[in-house]
Amino acid sequence: LSVAAVQSHGLLTPILPNRNFHGCLENLLYNDLNLIKLAKQNSPQVTAVGNMTFSCSEPVSVAMTFTDSRSFLQLPVLTSWLSRTVSIALQFRTWNKAGLLLTFGLQQQEGSAFLYLSEARLRLQISRAGNTLLELSTGSGLNDGQWHSVELKSMESHLSITVDRDEGATAHTSIPLLLTPDGQLFFGGKSKY
Repeated sequence: LSVAAVQSHGLLTPILPNRNFHGCLENLLYNDLNLIKLAKQNSPQVTAVGNMTFSCSEPVSVAMTFTDSRSFLQLPVLTSWLSRTVSIALQFRTWNKAGLLLTFGLQQQEGSAFLYLSEARLRLQISRAGNTLLELSTGSGLNDGQWHSVELKSMESHLSITVDRDEGATAHTSIPLLLTPDGQLFFGGKSKY
């Protein structure tokens, strides 16, 4: 059993040297054996190869869990966001095929923006008075329980959403629609718009 590296059978060098794990692991158990504890004790049952420490030297982000459809995080729009460029980035993980990620009102369009999952795809919908002005969709299988990053960028004549920093998973439009958030940003299940 190899953890954090792809090994070829019987060799100590990885098959794919650029794809080894970089980061922190916690609670690594195999058949009720605590592998991290054994490696820390230099047990002959495990072999540790490479640079390792037994603490996370990188800052660990704290995830927020929304336990029901009424849970949300509300943030005020900062004055610095009211510029000609708006960029919002977030990370999420879920096993649900549908759910609301982000909602905010639009100052100039007198409408609303909704960033949500539908059929395990990321969708951005811009609407005004109940009518959909724009809908972008990208990504697939985003309900796999893995962490996914999302970046929403809006400039004067360009709007894009990108999943997992993958240009192939970017949806964009060139219509002149500047997303200028108005009032509050709602992350999670809240939608007053």
